Amino acid sequence: MPSARHRGGVEVLPCVGKAQATAVGPDEPRVDVHPVRADSLPLSTRSRVRSIADAIGRDIRGIDMTAAESRAVWQRNGWPEGAIDVTLYALQEYGARLAELTEWTLTQRPSVAQIIGRPPRTYDDWAVENAHLFR
Repeated sequence: MPSARHRGGVEVLPCVGKAQATAVGPDEPRVDVHPVRADSLPLSTRSRVRSIADAIGRDIRGIDMTAAESRAVWQRNGWPEGAIDVTLYALQEYGARLAELTEWTLTQRPSVAQIIGRPPRTYDDWAVENAHLFR
């Protein structure tokens, strides 16, 4: 059963974090983790959707969802209640402590560049490289 957020062949999912894409085609795989440049943090859901839209040459409009709407989508997608509760709590905490958590991310060592041996790509670069997953 398609979600209430299914629009024009693209299902808009509640965003969990950088490891999940926000919008995916109904028959496309979810997208894996991508290293993101520190100078692009924090990376908003809207900016990620805009990057994907630009990469595939389509207009993708974001839809703000309440916690209850997000819960309903996740339930339809088979998430356990505990996972939904933890995710909603984490998103609330992340929003309330954005500056602190961004600073923490930026000061972690080893850095992403040190771990992967090169400067991380921008999200725009990642979206272009993976555009085929969203078409």
